[in-house]
Order: sequence, then C-alpha cells, then structure tokens
Amino acid sequence: MARYYKRREKSAQLNVRIPESLKAALEEVVRLWRAQAIVDGDPADDMTLTYVVERLLTVGVEGAWGEKLADAGLKAVPKTDEEWAQLERSMAKGAKRK
Repeated sequence: MARYYKRREKSAQLNVRIPESLKAALEEVVRLWRAQAIVDGDPADDMTLTYVVERLLTVGVEGAWGEKLADAGLKAVPKTDEEWAQLERSMAKGAKRK
C-alpha cells in the first residue's frame, strides 16, 4: 500500500460542501488507514477525516500538475511570468493536436 499519510505542516481552514456519498467514502478511507496504521505499528488516532482529506488532496494536486509540467519541460509549479507563458504555450500546442 502506498504511504499517502505523513506528518503535516501548519494548517489553514477550507470550508467545502461535498456530496454525502463522498463524505461516507472518505470516512471509510479513515477506517482503512486506521487499520493500516495499526498493522504498521503507527498511532491510529492520527488518522482523522481532516488528515485523510488533506493527504488525498495533496496527492491530487501533485497529479494535476505532474503531466502538465512534464509536457512543458518544467520541474515545478510556475513562479514567473516566463514560466507561466512556457506552460501556456505547451498547453496550446497540445490542444491543437486534438
């Protein structure tokens, strides 16, 4: 199993509304990760709904950038106008192929 959980940095509040079915699915992941933590000898109490959502969002954000950055020849999220322009050119080039 991939280790999607690790220690956190300082938190900021984010209020979002999600479908009840998604919340239930996230709560099931909490239970899954608690069970995995016990098997691994880690503290199961660290596996909270907040923590699971944070880790899954982190993985999702990394995935959202990964392919786009690679296609543009960038190694990190653009910081300068020049890097953004490079990313946008890459995206436009990709759109023309479709």
